[in-house]
Amino acid sequence: MIVNLRGTSGSGKSTVVRRIMGLLGERERNFIDGRKQPISYTFQNGTRTLTVLGHYETPCGGTDTITKTDDVYALIEEAVAKGHDVIYEGIMVSDDTRRCIELHRKGYPILVIGLNTPIPICIAGVQARRDARNDLRPLNTKNTEDRARRHRSAISKLKDAGLDARSLDREAAFTAVADALGVAHEAPEAV
Repeated sequence: MIVNLRGTSGSGKSTVVRRIMGLLGERERNFIDGRKQPISYTFQNGTRTLTVLGHYETPCGGTDTITKTDDVYALIEEAVAKGHDVIYEGIMVSDDTRRCIELHRKGYPILVIGLNTPIPICIAGVQARRDARNDLRPLNTKNTEDRARRHRSAISKLKDAGLDARSLDREAAFTAVADALGVAHEAPEAV
């Protein structure tokens, strides 16, 4: 199973992945080419193996830490060839539809989840990260708003191409990802 989380900056993509990683415990960090940060993590989940692409050693994690989109998709195919489940997310892959559709056409089971986090919450998240690193420049919210529109369009295109593409809030996304990857989790409390 390949799971692709999508959304604009501050939508919670990395947070969902970190929650999944937290449920799985011990992980292997995979390094290449003398990098100081891992390019991926590998987890054993019962009889299944999960590869998480990118690194999560900094607040903004995911495939944006890999830098080349070609490398992201090569790593996905390499992990799938080993029989691993894969989860990946990042801004640079959130607008892409072509490569995601190619994975689907190759017959790989893929679930795409678009986070539908309200824009004001996304902007607050981006601002909080900037504040944490003492970035005092004014935040241009237009970039986040534009990316959210492109993200919604991408989810629609993926659905039209026959992929299982869902638009979910953070909690529902976490549950859907955990279920798709066979990760044991507690159901959210009923309200």
